[in-house]
Amino acid sequence: MSLFDTITHRRNIYKAIYALDSYICERNLLSVEDLKCYYQLKDKFDFDGTIKDVIEKCQKKLEKILNEENDDFFTVSVYYKIKKLKDENGKQLVTYRPLHTASLIDQICMAALLIPLMFDDSKGVRNKSELSRMIPHNFFGNMPSESVDSLFMNWTEKYRQYSKIIQDKSREYLKTREYDTVINFDLADFFPSIDPARMYNFILNLLVPKYPDKDDLKTLKKAIVKLLYFKIQEDSLRGWMDVYYPNTDTTSFKEVFMNRGIAQGLPQSYFFGNLCMIDIADKMASTEELKQADAYFYVDDSVIFAKGIDQRNFETLITKLNNIIKESPAKCDNQPELSQVYLDFQKKIDYQIKFHEDKKSTICTIEEAFNGMEGLFLVQRPVSMGGWIYGNIDEVDEHVSLKKLNALQTVVENQLLKVKEEQEKDPNKKQWGETRIKWLSRYLKYFIYRQRRLKLIINGQFDESMKAEFYDHFHITTLGMETNENRDKAVKEIFNKFEEEIFQAEIGMFAKAMTFDDLKEFCHNIQSFDKILASYNCPNERNFKALYYYKTTELLEQTHFLQQTDSYASLKQLLLLTFPFQNIEVFLDAIYQNRTVNEKGFWGKQTFLSGDKEERKKEEKNEYWIELPDWVDFIFNNSSEFKRKILNCCFSLACRIRVEDSLTILHMDLKPVKYYELRILSILRNRKCNCEDFFHFLQHLDYKDVNEKMEIDVGILEALTIFRQRVQDPMKIDRLIQTHRLVKSLWHNGSKFLNAYTLHNHEHAINLIKNVVRMVNNIDFLNIKSTDYFLLFQACYLHDISMVIHPNIASFNESNPDSEVLISQWMDEMLKIENDVTRTFKEDHFSLAEIFQLRKKIGRLQVEAFQKVFNFFENKVRSTHPQDSAKYIRSWQKGILSHLSEVEADTIAKVSESHGWDSIHVYSLKSEAKEELVSIKYMMILIRMADLLDLANDRIDYYLLKQNRSQMSLLSRFHWISHLISDGYKLDVEFNPIKGVPLDEHPIEENIYVDIFLNTEIMAAMAVNEEPCLNIRATKGLCNSSSNPLKKRRHTAGVYPI
Repeated sequence: MSLFDTITHRRNIYKAIYALDSYICERNLLSVEDLKCYYQLKDKFDFDGTIKDVIEKCQKKLEKILNEENDDFFTVSVYYKIKKLKDENGKQLVTYRPLHTASLIDQICMAALLIPLMFDDSKGVRNKSELSRMIPHNFFGNMPSESVDSLFMNWTEKYRQYSKIIQDKSREYLKTREYDTVINFDLADFFPSIDPARMYNFILNLLVPKYPDKDDLKTLKKAIVKLLYFKIQEDSLRGWMDVYYPNTDTTSFKEVFMNRGIAQGLPQSYFFGNLCMIDIADKMASTEELKQADAYFYVDDSVIFAKGIDQRNFETLITKLNNIIKESPAKCDNQPELSQVYLDFQKKIDYQIKFHEDKKSTICTIEEAFNGMEGLFLVQRPVSMGGWIYGNIDEVDEHVSLKKLNALQTVVENQLLKVKEEQEKDPNKKQWGETRIKWLSRYLKYFIYRQRRLKLIINGQFDESMKAEFYDHFHITTLGMETNENRDKAVKEIFNKFEEEIFQAEIGMFAKAMTFDDLKEFCHNIQSFDKILASYNCPNERNFKALYYYKTTELLEQTHFLQQTDSYASLKQLLLLTFPFQNIEVFLDAIYQNRTVNEKGFWGKQTFLSGDKEERKKEEKNEYWIELPDWVDFIFNNSSEFKRKILNCCFSLACRIRVEDSLTILHMDLKPVKYYELRILSILRNRKCNCEDFFHFLQHLDYKDVNEKMEIDVGILEALTIFRQRVQDPMKIDRLIQTHRLVKSLWHNGSKFLNAYTLHNHEHAINLIKNVVRMVNNIDFLNIKSTDYFLLFQACYLHDISMVIHPNIASFNESNPDSEVLISQWMDEMLKIENDVTRTFKEDHFSLAEIFQLRKKIGRLQVEAFQKVFNFFENKVRSTHPQDSAKYIRSWQKGILSHLSEVEADTIAKVSESHGWDSIHVYSLKSEAKEELVSIKYMMILIRMADLLDLANDRIDYYLLKQNRSQMSLLSRFHWISHLISDGYKLDVEFNPIKGVPLDEHPIEENIYVDIFLNTEIMAAMAVNEEPCLNIRATKGLCNSSSNPLKKRRHTAGVYPI
């Protein structure tokens, strides 16, 4: 197939549609119709509807774009986003970042042109092209992804990796002294300063050998040109020529308007930016000063670790680098195939990539830049904001998270203020301070954004005070009403606080939370603010509709009621035409009967239909469960997510369960869900599901087994959400489901001694799991990994399992001090009874009354003996259950716990047993949790604390206690009554930032409080434990009680080892 046919084929365009989310950078700049289409394309199976229409439009556009006789270009619009305030000729001017956008169809076409450049799909498998493979390992921004679900790797994860490796290296080099200096290079107007002609030659020189065919080479040249050069809508430039074409004579620009540099905001812009940075990185490494340096790049942002560079010669180094990069990254032997008018236009623009020579490029010692910042990196343990906020168990957790964010924000602001003060005191410190300011500012943005989101969640509705604070912060409604002098002051104040990302994010957050009437007023105020800033000290009459925030708020208002598309809608309709099963057992019978339980066999019941009607008729003779168009075959073969959705839909329809990815797994006809159904769907509704692993699971699933056909415990649905967030791996979650089923089954029927114990069953386990998550959320140093969560949650289920097993009665005769005492007592009683019997049954002294009294005495002694033996076994099970449970876990690994490996079972046994150890044996363990693959010590601490804090009255039944109290031992009564009077607990944390304390000296004082709520009045005065806590600074507080659990009473201040 020729390159032209490859690009314009429906298969290639569908690849671009399938990865749509990964490259539409500025969806808020789309038109209303395009945004509707964008949401409709979330349904990747709408083959005969939206997808078909979009593909047809893209084919026509691509044919037109690649036509040799047609000198047509994509037309793009430009919007101007507020960047910063700069001083120019004594005047303060607002600078802008030009961002480009095009119609949705055009952007999909650009991606379709880009895919053959980025990837080599010729063998039916997604591989990086020679061009993509050139990007070095130390580049992190917008990296090409070999997953067909996305053109680029997730930027938040890559940015986290970028930040982490810089922090790790800084810590390492502080110790080893391999490098002593850190340099942050900043490129001035990077994207607009890249000459498209240089990029054209750079790409062409690399790809020419791959395309020996002349027609393919012509198509290649055309494709590269159309990804580099664009026509700019004239309306986007009205009043903005000085911003878009700075330092350029624009008087001759009349009919033709083209892009300047790489059009930032379009799908290909960051990929081309990376290609340009390859040459710049090489030029940097070729300089004598940086030859042995360790460098890391996030597109145009770079951090270099170097040694022996004199900071006083830094400006000379920048000048030297700027002179080196003036040379082209590739020889410009080939002129882009453009009409002369376009070539002449480009020649009028002066392209020059260069590093900032002012304070934006910085140098300082590693110690000055990063010292003390390790603590801030720790709070980034959730990869996404969802991990931070949506991992909270309840409202208390959310309030603690908010207090933590407030404290961190305050600490970072204090540190920023301190650096700026030192800069003002000592002009020589200007340079080093900028590096630290840059990193601290990044964290400040992180904390502020999450703080705003969390506030909205806690309030449960839009908070007018937050909007008022936002307005006041940026003078939204007052800007323009001041005198000129006051206006200058207000603008300076705005830009002292202005951060692009936060400002934009807050607008989006507020807009989503507002009613429509409030939204209209809010959007109008933002638009007015944007217009006033655009006019500030500006002689030009700007086209305000080209302002970024004007456009985005306009779209927010117009699309307020726009609903997200159900991504399964078309797939359900598609399967209802051909999928014959409405009963899960019949479906599974068909799979196993036809030996299609393996992946290859199952997909044998799926076919690709061509567009040819005759071919369709032939295919219709065969019975297929799933029919797909032939142009989705590449995505089908390479995307596990695509197959996962099909499998989820098939099994959900067969189970008669709503088709979605949520874990609300309930039958639509209200019949109980079986365990095998839950296990299947919990795997298929997990985005980390691997289809090969799923079919391997299916091979070993005996869905006719009595355990699999058991009705699920609905309580497990509460735990599943926690499992998916914390454990993540679907196969490990499946093993937790099996353990839950086992524990619930065992506790349904068990030892006769169970009525003496408070609940230690699966409900207790789920409470422990929630307690664990709550403590990890609130106590920062308890930082555990997904593997730790899996092992710890298993231990939560199994740590009391021996209490359900009836003890071996014969063990009473083992050498045991307690049983020996009971035996001795019984022997003593037997001797007394023997004397009584001898006396009573003398021939000369026979009395029925005495015999009757003797029988009553013997009966009473037997009851007492039984009660003592019963209490013996009750206490024996209770006192040794941590050790016994560990033994059972290990011994059951070959049997009912065979879903756990030997190593897993042994680790779970250790963690389970530790909840009965003395505290000194846990807290004194030596541990390097950060370095260990499994954090044993942290797991032991967590299970002990979680178990002790499951103290509420839901672990006992009041009426059962009332009936059985007289039959219970004193210890059992104590346990039951202790739970009866407890309504629960609250784990609260106060964070107190300490001003003036450096980051490396712990500037936040953290006080952890455990509030226990009692539902009875305690009239007696109670003293607090006077023993001091080891290795923890804890203050003693008053021990109060409250019959009202809503009325806060602080019982304990500090954290005591338990």
